[in-house]
Amino acid sequence: MQDCQVNELQQHVQLMMEKNNAKQEVILKLSEQVAACMADPQRTVANSMGTETFCRLHEKIEHLKDDIEAHKIQNKFLNSEIYQLTKLWRNSSEEKGLLMKTPLSRATYNCYTWRG
Repeated sequence: MQDCQVNELQQHVQLMMEKNNAKQEVILKLSEQVAACMADPQRTVANSMGTETFCRLHEKIEHLKDDIEAHKIQNKFLNSEIYQLTKLWRNSSEEKGLLMKTPLSRATYNCYTWRG
C-alpha cells in the first residue's frame, strides 16, 4: 500500500516537474519576445496580433486611404461644379434683371418721345 502511494506521489511529482518545465519554456519565449519587441517596436504590432491579422489591417488602412483620396478628389470636383453653377446663376440673374429693365426703359423712352 505504501509502495502504491509512493508510486502515485512520484508520478505526481513527475507531472508537476513537466508542468514547471513547460511554464519555464513559455516564460523564456515570452521574455525573448518582449526583448525583441523592445528592440524593434514595429515587430510588436506584427507579433502581438499575428502576421495575417496585421496584413489585413494594413490592407484595410490602405483601402481607407484610397477612399479618403477619392473623396477629396470628388469634393474638389463638386466644389468646382458648385462654383460654375453659381457663376451661371449670377450671370443669368443679371441678364434677367437687364431684360426686365430694357422693356421698362423702352416704355419710358417711348413715353417721353411720344409726348415731345
